Amino acid sequence: MLRNLVVLALVSAAVACGGSDATGGGGGGSAPEPTPQEVMEAKAGTYRGSWVLSGYQDGAATVAFEWTDVAVADGVVVEDARAYLSVTDTSTFTAGIAKGMVFEQTWLEGVLIEDDGAVGSQFIEMDGAVTLLEEVGENHFVYEQPVTSQDLLSIPGVTVDNMVEGHHEVDKVVSFPDGVETHDIHRTTSIVYVDAQGSEVTISFESLVGQHRKDDSSGG
Repeated sequence: MLRNLVVLALVSAAVACGGSDATGGGGGGSAPEPTPQEVMEAKAGTYRGSWVLSGYQDGAATVAFEWTDVAVADGVVVEDARAYLSVTDTSTFTAGIAKGMVFEQTWLEGVLIEDDGAVGSQFIEMDGAVTLLEEVGENHFVYEQPVTSQDLLSIPGVTVDNMVEGHHEVDKVVSFPDGVETHDIHRTTSIVYVDAQGSEVTISFESLVGQHRKDDSSGG
């Protein structure tokens, strides 16, 4: 059970390295649009973060895990339909029942390539599952993922059998305070389930909060 929860926590943070599609600063301006290769080269680097993952119990969100991490994004690959980096993330848990554990995982982050060669949507690929990010504003991204059985381990009273519907909505904003690329991530979890009395119950809570800052010494 503990290992499943640890994996859940880290998967939830998987969007942390992809920034804007510009190659530096805050983007924008009249410069030529960057190529997929240039976008990936700009994203490459080392990102350091801190995170809090919450479950839900007795009508309120409750902190389950806290951790810090170092994510290294490198190895640009450009294919016909996409360009991407490999990300290796090492997390050290600082609070909760996983305190003291160190966990490493890898995934891909990149962009799709349009038929005309232009940069398309950002994506994350983990364990063969691809998630597309929707850009709803400049450097502002959202995406959804389904609630899994691993998520429910930190939400007493809800199981895969009594859950009617469940999803996470992740909101990521990329900014450049003092010239430092910074990613702020908030995840809201919404679940509808049937309780022991047969009544349908809806819960919604902030289940993940975190931030990544790109090292000044990193590329891009």
